[in-house]
Amino acid sequence: MYKLLIICGPTATGKTRLGIELAKKFNGEIVSADSKQVYRGMDVGTGKDLPVSSKLQLSAQSFQLGYYEIKRVKVWLLDIVEPDYKFNVADYKKCADAIVEDIWKRKKLPIVVGGTGFYIKAIVDGIETMGVLPD
Repeated sequence: MYKLLIICGPTATGKTRLGIELAKKFNGEIVSADSKQVYRGMDVGTGKDLPVSSKLQLSAQSFQLGYYEIKRVKVWLLDIVEPDYKFNVADYKKCADAIVEDIWKRKKLPIVVGGTGFYIKAIVDGIETMGVLPD
């Protein structure tokens, strides 16, 4: 049975800091679940905890998502789209599912960190209407 740890709560309450400490302790990686932090350049109002020296590193995976490394812990799903892109929960689920599967394949613990409950629900329960075209 695969494990998944979730840390959920409001903006700027220390979720990422806790996630990084747990990732170091339990051999994990962070998967962000924040609907605003996916956008490049939206750092100030979203509570994005990135050290000034951090640089986006591309993954070797076929989906070509990048990650940041904070205190030697990979943090996924930050800065993945431009602000004019209409990123939605279906996009998030596709990205998050691929990343979580990859983390499991590498025998690590995925730690979902964020405050967007709909994103977290999509990972845990799926989305019944995924694939249904909008009106």
